[in-house]
Amino acid sequence: MQAESTQAAAGYGQVRLVWPYRIQQISELRLERNVGEHARLWLTGIVPEEDKDRYIQEARSQDPISLEETDEQGKTKRTLFQGILDTIAVRVVRGIYYVELTAVSCSALMDVQARTRSYQNREMKCSELVESVLAAYPGSDFIDNAMSHQRIGQFTLQYKETDWQFLKRVASRFGAVVIAESAAAAPKLWMGLPVGRLHPLPEDTPYTIQRDLSALEEARGDGAADLHPYDFTRYAVDLVNWYPLGDILAFAGQELVIFSAVTRFTGGELRHQYILSPERGIRQNKILNTPLAGASLEGKIIDVQKDQVRVHMDVDGKQVKEEASWLPYSSIYTAEGNSGFYCMPQQGDSVQVYFPSPREEEAIAMSSIRRGGQPSPKMEDPSVKYWGTNYGKEMKFGGSELTLTATEGSLFISLEDEAGVLIQSDSGIIMASKKDLELASEKEIKIEAETGIYLVCGDSSIVMDGDTDIQGTEIVLEGLQKCPVYVEDLEPEPEAPFVSEVEPPEKKKSFWEKALDVVQVGLDVAGLIPGLGEIADLVNAGIYLARGDYANAALSAAAAIPFAGWAATGAKFVKRGVEAFKTGQKLMKGVDRAVDAFQAVKKTASMAPNAMRQDLGKVWTSARKLGNNLGLGEQLGKIKNAMQRLSVSHPRLAHAVSTSASVSQHVAMQYTRSLAIEAAMEAGGRIEFIGDFIEQIGGDKMRAALTWVSIATNKGRGKGTTGLNRNLGFTSGGNGGFGKRGGSNGGTNNLIDERAKKAGLDLTPKSSPYKQLGSKTKKKLEDKVNNRTITKEEWKRLEWNKRLASRRDAGVKEFWQQEKRRIKMGEATTRNWSQEQREAILSNKVPTFGGKPITGHHAYSVSKYPHLANRGEIIYPATVREHFTRWHGNSYRRSLPGKPYNPSFPEEF
Repeated sequence: MQAESTQAAAGYGQVRLVWPYRIQQISELRLERNVGEHARLWLTGIVPEEDKDRYIQEARSQDPISLEETDEQGKTKRTLFQGILDTIAVRVVRGIYYVELTAVSCSALMDVQARTRSYQNREMKCSELVESVLAAYPGSDFIDNAMSHQRIGQFTLQYKETDWQFLKRVASRFGAVVIAESAAAAPKLWMGLPVGRLHPLPEDTPYTIQRDLSALEEARGDGAADLHPYDFTRYAVDLVNWYPLGDILAFAGQELVIFSAVTRFTGGELRHQYILSPERGIRQNKILNTPLAGASLEGKIIDVQKDQVRVHMDVDGKQVKEEASWLPYSSIYTAEGNSGFYCMPQQGDSVQVYFPSPREEEAIAMSSIRRGGQPSPKMEDPSVKYWGTNYGKEMKFGGSELTLTATEGSLFISLEDEAGVLIQSDSGIIMASKKDLELASEKEIKIEAETGIYLVCGDSSIVMDGDTDIQGTEIVLEGLQKCPVYVEDLEPEPEAPFVSEVEPPEKKKSFWEKALDVVQVGLDVAGLIPGLGEIADLVNAGIYLARGDYANAALSAAAAIPFAGWAATGAKFVKRGVEAFKTGQKLMKGVDRAVDAFQAVKKTASMAPNAMRQDLGKVWTSARKLGNNLGLGEQLGKIKNAMQRLSVSHPRLAHAVSTSASVSQHVAMQYTRSLAIEAAMEAGGRIEFIGDFIEQIGGDKMRAALTWVSIATNKGRGKGTTGLNRNLGFTSGGNGGFGKRGGSNGGTNNLIDERAKKAGLDLTPKSSPYKQLGSKTKKKLEDKVNNRTITKEEWKRLEWNKRLASRRDAGVKEFWQQEKRRIKMGEATTRNWSQEQREAILSNKVPTFGGKPITGHHAYSVSKYPHLANRGEIIYPATVREHFTRWHGNSYRRSLPGKPYNPSFPEEF
């Protein structure tokens, strides 16, 4: 049964203690409230003699206790304290029984059980962390006045700490104090100082003043170097009025905050002693979890990256891999440079997470541990060491052997003390050296092969594949005995007939054909010269086409294309050699598709190795036609030399040749790029399908070349903009005024949309938890904050509105910076600014029109597109009249996404 004990306070009213037992009279009472601590109540009262033992036997630690202040009619005026029983004792003095009890505020429920758990998501907000901790306490709540939606930003660990200790340590990262609400029936916390109310004090109020210099030095040692000794000046005053912690008292010409209070029942009335301080002096130095230093916790690897790992701690129930923190992994030896030992654990391995200091962000993972698993025969002999991976790659260190295994039983190297070195491979073995490779043996060297052995050195070669062939410019054979050599006549063999006997005589060329030959040889050489070549090749292509030589016309057209030109030019030069040796043939009777032109390039180029041996160097060895190391660069070097020789006999070419530096390197580079287009064309695609790719590389020459190809292939003969260029999508002129100031409504819309598209913005509407506050509603909520009557939901709504307003301002600020950058870079601006307006923008000032600032209008409503509020790309500068009439249609509740609501209203400048 619950009983109530009431004690009258002379001249003040009444104080009532509510708890499960009966007290006849309160003799002593003291209530202490301090920042960073639980509120505590000490009370002594007289109890009936018959109940003296029952109090001790039946009292429980969770027994609720409350202290209320009542008016003269006995009605509750305010609750001074609510909490739970901490200690209780009964003593007797001269036959009178007294009960002595202490109680703590309900925040003490958080200071009972020590926990160990991790918070690894660095993107988690501090407020979310506090909410997750308080979720274990029904009815709990908090108001954040310190962390401002900051993220924890680091690996955070609660290690053998109560929830109260842990939250105090988290708040100390921001220098903030934690205040427990003494009158709440559940844990209610303030993170940081509450927004207190201001109360004036009479000037003649007695006080005591002191300065806490040790606290000043500790704060400076914690990094708060900007503090002043005045900030740690404390005032003590004794008053009869009750004030909560965080309230502000105007005293001695300054505003001081209450951060400590002691209430006593003295002389028949309640008296309150308050300690006052400047707000900057009320702070919490950073708290470190000292027992964490040297501790280790076990976990399992859930991800590995470079020299870091993600760990699921065993103390945590579950862990989302993507939210886990990356921890450095400590190997046996790791250097800062290129040396060291790199061996990372695998997913699922057990590791120890070690904390070398009280700072959990310095944690490292180390010491992978074998947990359970099947017994392994490799662990039976402790003298044999293994180092292996889960891919079968292994290194074994035995007493008499060292084995490196890539694939067990088929690919390995074994070094044994007695058997020597064994290299086993079921595929190839390649030994290469930039310098000498020497094989030496005191006994013998055996080289065996089932198919053949091939030796090549320069122009000499030896082939052994059943038959033995030896080729060299000079072969010297020495023997112990010199025997005579007899040469017998060979059987006569029929000779091949002359070409003139089997081929009809060549048709003599006319004067004009000979003249065209001379011109085209000159154009072929000019086509090898970068810069001049494209023009020469286009002219040459027209001549070939007129003469009916479709293959060479295709080569010249391809040579004019910048990314394929040099490959085709090389093939065309080779084809001259083909014709010189009478091994060429007519490749095609016609070219109907652009793809056929490129196929002609490839087919003609494939004739180069045999047809141009004398012109471009020896490509094959004589022993068995094995390819030597003469590469494309060396062959093109010979082309360059041929060009230089031609320039001597043709002085007009000398200047062009001398200006083309490093021709062979240029040709090699262009040849590589041409392979990409050849591969696409071989796949059977028409040239229209690669228009986008060509557009990225091309230019005016590209368009000219492809226009000619379309004419040569009987395509694109239409008028106007029809033809190949239209199909490829790169007709001359582009899209015109992109990014320029539009002169119509469409120009404004396109400008905003183009910028949003370029920035990759999401132009779909998004929902938000609240609506923007009107000025009246905002003022009403701010008044509630000052009166300390605001609810948590109203507080969230007010804070959300502040953040949204901040995002709006950030978007406008970003736009003016972007506009400033456009002016500096000489780019098209959003509006046709006057000189005065441009100077204002460059000076980081808002330009004006008619004496009033230009408004940064959000073309996409902040209410419907809150995610775009801070983006400058969707801001459009407007005058006051334009903003209200043109964009909002004379009502700020109206708006259209990305365009004016009333486009008929003209822009004012």
